[in-house]
Amino acid sequence: SLRRMRSTVGDLDLVAAAADSRAVMQAFVNHPQVARVVSQGETKASVEYHNNLRAQLWVHPPERFGTALAYATGSKDHNVRLRELAIKKGLSLSDQAFLKPDGSEILCATEEEVYTTLGLPWIPPEMREDRGEIEAARKKRLPALVEIADIRGDLHCHTTATDGRDTLEAMARAAAARGYEYISANDHSKRVSIAHGLDRRRLLQQVRAIDKLN
Repeated sequence: SLRRMRSTVGDLDLVAAAADSRAVMQAFVNHPQVARVVSQGETKASVEYHNNLRAQLWVHPPERFGTALAYATGSKDHNVRLRELAIKKGLSLSDQAFLKPDGSEILCATEEEVYTTLGLPWIPPEMREDRGEIEAARKKRLPALVEIADIRGDLHCHTTATDGRDTLEAMARAAAARGYEYISANDHSKRVSIAHGLDRRRLLQQVRAIDKLN
């Protein structure tokens, strides 16, 4: 759910690729933020961190990493659709590999190989919710996701005039350096006294400063 950028995340499922899982497992369970090891085996471990968040780690051989990552990413409904497509091709899809009728396997080191085997282009994790992405991928009509490079400005900025951490000028220069076309100052009003909110006089001072910077 984290990789799919869901608004809420229950726990973390981590997938690693390694020929020898032991060192990866030890690094995971001995991390300083781990409060308790819930379970630990050769290829799977579960821990609870000091902030009460739980995480599970699966370690797969590199040649099986693609199917493992696709399976762990989900969503459940998306994965069901992928397995249905595999069945139509005479295959069985698991987190380990594609299984052929004769018992041999198709191994996928990358997610791209998983989707290629199913006759689909790679589908970004954020779209894997069974909301039409399979059909769109078949028709080569997957929409483009909004990316960092698409952001043209920021319409909610606080400055050191109230509870921000940088001056108006510093923020304007930083925004320009990022290639932004605009930013908006949104400091608190005098009603929020705990944040040193702007009264009429200080607000007019900020307006004049903004005019000068513009």
